Amino acid sequence: MRNINVTINTRNTFVRESLVAMVNDLSRDDMRARFSWRNNDLSDEDIIICEVIPGEIYLCNTLIKNRKKGSSLIILHSYDQLPEDDFMINCLKGVIFVSLKTASIPQLLAIIKSELQHCMDPSATDATSRELELRQLPASCPVAVADRCGARYS
Repeated sequence: MRNINVTINTRNTFVRESLVAMVNDLSRDDMRARFSWRNNDLSDEDIIICEVIPGEIYLCNTLIKNRKKGSSLIILHSYDQLPEDDFMINCLKGVIFVSLKTASIPQLLAIIKSELQHCMDPSATDATSRELELRQLPASCPVAVADRCGARYS
């Protein structure tokens, strides 16, 4: 059985417990999610779900910058629109942005499922194929994937 380390960093208890339930519902028999709410070290985490407050998206968080290589980072935000590509900071490259205002439960489930699959078999799902999977979500899905060229919006 593979352990998947998941950190959920949000002050909103409802959102946190909902995300825990989603991860648990999507966990297969051969994986077990271990949850953490700590903010002091992300170097062992496979999936990091982090809510940002207004303005925080423009700052490079050293914890995020020094996260485990190959880990998945899902940023929950309340922005009406994300910053332009030129203003996206480097430590948020390869990040999945999800709007708390408009994301639906099925959309969040699809994102989490994709990231869990990546954790179980990273070689089977490289960054490009994961991005394509996310882009195949319905057009109304408020997801953006930041890459080396900047944020591209779905």
